Amino acid sequence: MLPHKALYKTLCKIGDAVVYPILPAFAQPAWNHPAGPKTIFFWAPLIKWCLVIAGLADLARPPQKLSASQNAALTATGAVWTRYSFVIIPKNYSLASVNFFVMCCGLTQLGRIAHYRVLYPILPDFAKPIWDHPAGMKTIFFWAPLIKWGLVIAGLADLARPPEKLSPTQNAALAATGAIWTRYSFVIIPKNYSLASVNFFVMCSGVGQLCRIAHYR
Repeated sequence: MLPHKALYKTLCKIGDAVVYPILPAFAQPAWNHPAGPKTIFFWAPLIKWCLVIAGLADLARPPQKLSASQNAALTATGAVWTRYSFVIIPKNYSLASVNFFVMCCGLTQLGRIAHYRVLYPILPDFAKPIWDHPAGMKTIFFWAPLIKWGLVIAGLADLARPPEKLSPTQNAALAATGAIWTRYSFVIIPKNYSLASVNFFVMCSGVGQLCRIAHYR
C-alpha cells in the first residue's frame, strides 16, 4: 500500500474511533457521507474558501488595482461550478456553497471596477460627493433606509383600510420608532439623512393611522 493511502486509512480509523462517537446524532450522517470529511470531496471545497477570503481581502484594494478579466473568470467559474456541484455524484453542497461565494466576490469586484471605469466618470460634479458619501450608495447606510420605505408604502396602502381593521399597538409602535429613529439618524456617525427622512414618514404614517383609529372609536 502506498504511504499516502496508509496515512489516509490510519487517519480515518482514528477519526472513527475518536471523533465519530462524540458527534451529535444529526452530524453523524455527515461524517460518513460520500462527500464527508473522510473524502477529498470535503477537503477540495474547503481549500477553495481561500479564493473567497482573498476576494474579501481585495475589497480593501482600490478598484483601479483590480483585474477585470480575473474577476470575470472567477464569477463565471463560480456560477458554473455552483450548478455543477448539484449534478455530480455525489452531490456536493459544500462545493456549491463555496463556488456561490466565489461568484459573489467576483461580481462585487466587477461592480467596483465598472463603477470606477464607467459610472463614476459620467456622474455630474454635484453627484460625486453624494456617491462617495460615507452613507452613500456604496454602503449599507444607503440601502438599509431604502428598504425601510416599504413600511411607508404599506402605511399609505392601509389608508384604504377601514379603521376598525387597523392595529393601534402596531401603529403606536411605528409612530414611536419613527420619531426616535429620526432623531437617532442625526447623532450617529455618519449622519444619515436618508434614514432620518424615511423614519420621519414612518412616524407620520403611524400617527395618521392612530388619528383614524381614535376618530373611529
